[in-house]
Amino acid sequence: ILSSPALRALSTARTFASSWGYSPEVVRVNSRIYEASANTLFDVIRQQADSDQLALFGHNPGISELASRLLKPKYKNTLPADVPTCAVTLLKISAPNWKNIDWQTADLLHYDYPKNAA
Repeated sequence: ILSSPALRALSTARTFASSWGYSPEVVRVNSRIYEASANTLFDVIRQQADSDQLALFGHNPGISELASRLLKPKYKNTLPADVPTCAVTLLKISAPNWKNIDWQTADLLHYDYPKNAA
């Protein structure tokens, strides 16, 4: 789990970690995520050690643009230009490792946000 150092992002990442059964220490802070562009976030992801899953807690507009640009073209306009605060976007990327991911290769598995339940 990678998080921006911003208090709200870090607190949210730790809350999600706990709900997923992980200790808060599993959350790693990466200062490059704070106010990052989609390209910077993409670079951060590509530098991660091999693992099956990665959770990223960041900020708009970069995080929204990242999700949109990772999605395959068939998902065009599935996500809003700016995903709402605390939105969850679950993507499946088929690549042998993080350094080999590419744009427009992800499938959208899930998208939701807190005010959607209202």
